[in-house]
Amino acid sequence: MVEVINTLGPKQTDSYRAGQHYLNQKQITGRLQLYSSYEELLDNLKRLGGQLLLIPTAFQAATGPFSWGDVHYRFLEKLDLLDSFVYELEPVVLVRKIATTSKRVYTHRATKELLHALPLGKLEVVYTPSKYEAYQRYLVDGRYALTNKYNLILGQGEVVEQEYHVKMIWALYRIKGE
Repeated sequence: MVEVINTLGPKQTDSYRAGQHYLNQKQITGRLQLYSSYEELLDNLKRLGGQLLLIPTAFQAATGPFSWGDVHYRFLEKLDLLDSFVYELEPVVLVRKIATTSKRVYTHRATKELLHALPLGKLEVVYTPSKYEAYQRYLVDGRYALTNKYNLILGQGEVVEQEYHVKMIWALYRIKGE
């Protein structure tokens, strides 16, 4: 049987890498189905019965105060917790454009606590579904972004202000059928 793990995409996300890691470590034949946000994935649970859901325990919805704990309890009748594991995120970096008038800071809501050194009262924090998307939006009109180090292509006039190494707990669920 081929297992399908539903998680956050694109392939540049930690969720994708954690899913690949899990399949390899457990020697499971499977594939990853990627979504642009966990909210989109959760909206589609009804049609995913029997498949798997992989989510980090630090999950925070980009659109508001909705966390992994909320997912765990809200979908108690639809999700069966199968496994958990520790998998380190790619290094997270705070990158800054030196010569910009932009006041935008792009980040995934789960990593917002890493912004503690910034003068947030003078900046506009914009939440995105992933650190990868945070970086893509920063390239257009941002001053700062928290992103994965390996997504970063440092240009002239940009500096890495901080680098973080983060171990993450991942939760794997079986999505119950109707």
